[in-house]
Amino acid sequence: LRQLPPVSSEESLVKPALAYVDKVYRGIRGTNVVVTGTVRQGVFKTGQTVVIGPDHNGHLLHGRIFSIEVFKKRVAGVKAGDLFGFDVKDVDKHSVRRGQAIADTEDLITPCRVFEANIVVTRHPTRISEGYSPVLQCHTIQHTVILRKIYGADYLCVGDFARVRLEFSMHPEAISVGDKIVLREANTRAIGTVVEIVS
Repeated sequence: LRQLPPVSSEESLVKPALAYVDKVYRGIRGTNVVVTGTVRQGVFKTGQTVVIGPDHNGHLLHGRIFSIEVFKKRVAGVKAGDLFGFDVKDVDKHSVRRGQAIADTEDLITPCRVFEANIVVTRHPTRISEGYSPVLQCHTIQHTVILRKIYGADYLCVGDFARVRLEFSMHPEAISVGDKIVLREANTRAIGTVVEIVS
């Protein structure tokens, strides 16, 4: 799989750089904090200033890419579709976590606590009601959400489509309108698309 050519369009290469943190390494000698992931759009280069976040308080962190490695080889840059390992300097390494976004501009990261999505329930043994708390997966985000509101229905069963309001239980995350989400918990599965950022 590693030898397959990356799939990236010309359009994705000219957009501002954006990626999501998959893994975080804090104990590598000679580094501050190393993060790995896949570039979603744009191009990252060595020496580039970046924004990472949000942290647990909803704030954005500012740092600099000191070096980039791809499969243990030092490279000058990575583009949309490439895997990466960034050594990020000038940032609090204990504030960096899986699920955060990395971008070259603050405009690409909107800390979000409450949002609405259109979902379809594909698997559930009984009924889903307001107050239900599944785990949301989006990009590299894995975070419990609370189902605050179901529009047009009192509950949801398998096969039901609905617009719902969801709230991250612990802290804000970096999601955007159009992002695909999966809700899962035990025997429950639902998929959907973010349609509005509320707060």
